[in-house]
Amino acid sequence: MYLHQIGIYGHWNKAIYVEPLETYFVTFEVSDANTGEEIDDATITFNGKEYDPGEYQFEVVLGTYEYIVERDGYETVEGEVEVVDADVTVEVEIEPVATYTVTFIVTNNLKPSCGDL
Repeated sequence: MYLHQIGIYGHWNKAIYVEPLETYFVTFEVSDANTGEEIDDATITFNGKEYDPGEYQFEVVLGTYEYIVERDGYETVEGEVEVVDADVTVEVEIEPVATYTVTFIVTNNLKPSCGDL
């Protein structure tokens, strides 16, 4: 508990006791949905703020928070986490973006004429 005194024009007139807010940690564990491998460089936007890649732990007070998990080559995952009265771990599996191989076979069925080489 903290004691704060409020004064106006140099005269102290009121003492206020303030309880510090209890904080908790939200920790993200991000992995590849196909292989299960840990991904340690995804970008998380938490409560509207984008953090550096790999920053996966956030200190918060009670409440509900929106998040977005992004990484090149993977589908974006959006969700929300509710913090009630304990630290929370959010397990996020991100799906690799589907990739396809396209092969072109180019043929020339024309016979070269004089001057065409």
